[in-house]
Amino acid sequence: MPNRSTYPRVERTTIKRLVSQADGVAYSLIVINEAAENLDRQALIDAAPRVLSLIGPKSAGPIHTLLQMFSDSRDDSTYRAVSRVNHALS
Repeated sequence: MPNRSTYPRVERTTIKRLVSQADGVAYSLIVINEAAENLDRQALIDAAPRVLSLIGPKSAGPIHTLLQMFSDSRDDSTYRAVSRVNHALS
């Protein structure tokens, strides 16, 4: 989860939207978890095209480490921490 700044109005709106679509959110999480269990992660990494990963400095440390390792392992990938980026963008 990103370490993002929160505002009460935005949080209320987000919660309201999630509650109104609870079944869809729950189903999406189930599908994502099932897919994650069966993914060949290395095959996906090997098949990835040239990648530029931009991530905010407030994002959790492990994602910085992961993106740096990915970038270091491939000549065609770049990782940068950019201020004011709220989420990881790849």
